[in-house]
Amino acid sequence: TNLKFVYDKIQNIYLFVTEFAYILITAKINSSVSQKNRIQQTAVVIFGSD
Repeated sequence: TNLKFVYDKIQNIYLFVTEFAYILITAKINSSVSQKNRIQQTAVVIFGSD
């Protein structure tokens, strides 16, 4: 197994989780469709890059 690939994947997931948490917090303040789109775009970038 490529350890660097695994490490990068874990780092990407960590970044996604922190980004997701940030969006959820801001969404409570300002609930908008654009933030939901941003979550989807982030997910595609991270999990669609396999």
